Amino acid sequence: MICFRTSAHWRLLCAIVMMVFVITVLSPSIAAQETQADTPTAPDLSECVQAKKDAAAAAKGSGGYFVFGFLCGVIGFVAAAISKPTPPAEAILGKSDEYVICYNETYRTESLSKNKRKACTGWAIGATVAIIIIAATSEE
Repeated sequence: MICFRTSAHWRLLCAIVMMVFVITVLSPSIAAQETQADTPTAPDLSECVQAKKDAAAAAKGSGGYFVFGFLCGVIGFVAAAISKPTPPAEAILGKSDEYVICYNETYRTESLSKNKRKACTGWAIGATVAIIIIAATSEE
Protein backbone atom coordinates (compact mmCIF):
# COMPACT_ATOMS: atom_id res chain seq x y z
CA MET A 1 0.00 0.00 0.00
CA ILE A 2 1.22 3.47 -0.83
CA CYS A 3 0.84 4.79 2.76
CA PHE A 4 3.57 2.47 4.00
CA ARG A 5 6.34 4.09 2.00
CA THR A 6 9.13 5.55 4.08
CA SER A 7 9.16 9.03 2.59
CA ALA A 8 7.86 11.78 4.87
CA HIS A 9 6.12 13.37 1.89
CA TRP A 10 4.09 10.24 1.29
CA ARG A 11 3.12 9.94 4.95
CA LEU A 12 1.96 13.56 4.97
CA LEU A 13 0.08 13.04 1.72
CA CYS A 14 -1.66 9.94 3.10
CA ALA A 15 -2.61 11.76 6.31
CA ILE A 16 -4.13 14.62 4.31
CA VAL A 17 -6.01 12.25 2.01
CA MET A 18 -7.42 10.41 5.03
CA MET A 19 -8.43 13.73 6.61
CA VAL A 20 -10.22 14.83 3.43
CA PHE A 21 -11.98 11.46 3.30
CA VAL A 22 -13.18 11.81 6.90
CA ILE A 23 -14.38 15.37 6.26
CA THR A 24 -16.24 14.25 3.16
CA VAL A 25 -17.91 11.38 4.98
CA LEU A 26 -18.83 13.40 8.08
CA SER A 27 -19.84 16.68 6.42
CA PRO A 28 -23.35 15.59 5.40
CA SER A 29 -24.14 14.58 8.97
CA ILE A 30 -22.72 17.82 10.33
CA ALA A 31 -24.55 19.92 7.78
CA ALA A 32 -27.81 18.06 8.35
CA GLN A 33 -28.01 18.89 12.05
CA GLU A 34 -31.08 20.98 12.55
CA THR A 35 -32.68 22.59 15.53
CA GLN A 36 -36.18 21.56 16.50
CA ALA A 37 -38.84 24.24 16.22
CA ASP A 38 -41.50 24.81 18.82
CA THR A 39 -44.42 22.51 18.11
CA PRO A 40 -47.39 24.53 16.88
CA THR A 41 -50.78 24.20 18.47
CA ALA A 42 -53.19 21.61 17.05
CA PRO A 43 -55.26 23.94 14.81
CA ASP A 44 -52.11 25.37 13.20
CA LEU A 45 -50.50 21.99 12.57
CA SER A 46 -51.70 21.42 9.01
CA GLU A 47 -50.84 24.98 7.98
CA CYS A 48 -47.38 24.65 9.50
CA VAL A 49 -46.85 21.27 7.86
CA GLN A 50 -47.72 22.78 4.48
CA ALA A 51 -45.39 25.72 5.14
CA LYS A 52 -42.55 23.34 5.98
CA LYS A 53 -43.12 21.35 2.79
CA ASP A 54 -43.20 24.52 0.70
CA ALA A 55 -40.07 25.90 2.36
CA ALA A 56 -38.14 22.65 1.99
CA ALA A 57 -38.98 22.60 -1.71
CA ALA A 58 -37.98 26.26 -2.17
CA ALA A 59 -34.68 26.09 -0.25
CA LYS A 60 -31.90 25.55 -2.76
CA GLY A 61 -28.73 26.83 -1.16
CA SER A 62 -26.14 28.93 -2.94
CA GLY A 63 -23.52 27.59 -5.35
CA GLY A 64 -21.25 30.41 -4.25
CA TYR A 65 -20.52 28.50 -1.05
CA PHE A 66 -19.16 25.60 -3.11
CA VAL A 67 -16.74 27.98 -4.84
CA PHE A 68 -15.85 29.66 -1.54
CA GLY A 69 -15.23 26.24 0.08
CA PHE A 70 -13.15 25.14 -2.91
CA LEU A 71 -10.97 28.25 -2.87
CA CYS A 72 -10.83 29.02 0.87
CA GLY A 73 -11.43 25.67 2.60
CA VAL A 74 -12.57 25.96 6.19
CA ILE A 75 -13.24 29.68 5.82
CA GLY A 76 -15.88 28.85 3.21
CA PHE A 77 -17.54 26.40 5.59
CA VAL A 78 -17.52 28.93 8.44
CA ALA A 79 -19.03 31.55 6.14
CA ALA A 80 -21.78 29.11 5.16
CA ALA A 81 -22.40 28.20 8.80
CA ILE A 82 -22.87 31.81 9.91
CA SER A 83 -24.89 32.92 6.90
CA LYS A 84 -28.52 33.90 7.35
CA PRO A 85 -30.53 32.83 4.29
CA THR A 86 -33.61 34.93 3.64
CA PRO A 87 -36.71 33.39 2.09
CA PRO A 88 -38.22 35.01 -1.00
CA ALA A 89 -40.88 37.56 -0.07
CA GLU A 90 -43.35 36.33 -2.69
CA ALA A 91 -43.52 32.93 -0.99
CA ILE A 92 -44.93 34.37 2.24
CA LEU A 93 -46.87 37.33 0.90
CA GLY A 94 -50.50 37.23 2.04
CA LYS A 95 -50.02 34.16 4.26
CA SER A 96 -51.02 33.78 7.91
CA ASP A 97 -48.61 34.51 10.75
CA GLU A 98 -48.27 30.81 11.60
CA TYR A 99 -47.47 29.94 8.00
CA VAL A 100 -44.87 32.73 7.78
CA ILE A 101 -43.16 31.67 11.03
CA CYS A 102 -42.98 27.99 10.01
CA TYR A 103 -41.92 28.85 6.46
CA ASN A 104 -39.15 31.24 7.54
CA GLU A 105 -37.70 28.84 10.09
CA THR A 106 -37.77 25.84 7.77
CA TYR A 107 -36.40 27.80 4.81
CA ARG A 108 -33.48 29.12 6.87
CA THR A 109 -32.70 25.71 8.33
CA GLU A 110 -32.86 23.92 4.97
CA SER A 111 -30.89 26.59 3.11
CA LEU A 112 -28.25 26.72 5.82
CA SER A 113 -27.89 22.95 5.70
CA LYS A 114 -27.53 22.97 1.91
CA ASN A 115 -25.05 25.87 2.02
CA LYS A 116 -22.88 24.03 4.55
CA ARG A 117 -23.05 20.84 2.51
CA LYS A 118 -21.97 22.71 -0.63
CA ALA A 119 -19.11 24.43 1.22
CA CYS A 120 -17.90 21.10 2.63
CA THR A 121 -18.04 19.50 -0.80
CA GLY A 122 -16.06 22.39 -2.28
CA TRP A 123 -13.57 22.19 0.57
CA ALA A 124 -13.07 18.45 0.09
CA ILE A 125 -12.67 18.74 -3.67
CA GLY A 126 -10.32 21.73 -3.32
CA ALA A 127 -8.19 19.90 -0.78
CA THR A 128 -8.08 16.81 -2.99
CA VAL A 129 -7.01 18.88 -6.01
CA ALA A 130 -4.33 20.58 -3.90
CA ILE A 131 -3.04 17.22 -2.67
CA ILE A 132 -2.91 15.85 -6.21
CA ILE A 133 -1.01 18.93 -7.39
CA ILE A 134 1.44 18.73 -4.47
CA ALA A 135 1.95 15.01 -5.02
CA ALA A 136 2.51 15.49 -8.74
CA THR A 137 5.06 18.26 -8.29
CA SER A 138 7.00 16.63 -5.46
CA GLU A 139 8.12 13.47 -7.19
CA GLU A 140 11.26 12.02 -5.70
